[in-house]
Amino acid sequence: MKNKTNKTNKKNNKTGVTTTLDSQKLLSIIKQLKKETKIIAVTKTLSIKAVEAAIQNNIYIIGESRIQETEQKYKDYKKRDRIELHLIGHLQSNKTKKAVKLYDVIQTADSEKIIKKINQEAIKINKKQKIYVQINIGKDPNKKGIKENEIKPLCSLINKLTNIILEGIMVVLPQGISKEKTQKLY
Repeated sequence: MKNKTNKTNKKNNKTGVTTTLDSQKLLSIIKQLKKETKIIAVTKTLSIKAVEAAIQNNIYIIGESRIQETEQKYKDYKKRDRIELHLIGHLQSNKTKKAVKLYDVIQTADSEKIIKKINQEAIKINKKQKIYVQINIGKDPNKKGIKENEIKPLCSLINKLTNIILEGIMVVLPQGISKEKTQKLY
């Protein structure tokens, strides 16, 4: 059922998850995406039904932000091998061991210390841990991430670590800045 703004509220009877889609906006976004673009369904704070809804829509990369919540959500999940699980929340040093066991990709590797610790934990379980380096390009003091001048030395370190695979970067920007300032930061 469409309303005047061309938005569709759709409830999936199998999952019970309701999504709101603006069909014109969605089509516009899809047309702009390159073939190699991957979509991550962020299901933090949602039930496993949201993960099922993502899979039903051919989205197999799932983002979670809390380790304890992720442990609970996926402990008995039978389709875990069908998804690629990403940590998108800040990783505290004391939770590194669990994070390496749980996640396929850690997107929030935000310091030399945490990257070394991820490597140590990955060695213990013979895993090549994929990471993204988090960069605070907006120099926001309220955000985590390395500074721009730390990128090269950190990448040199990562190249020497045996159980880290650098998959990409994740950048954080200050909130409330204009589109023009955002574009300049990139």
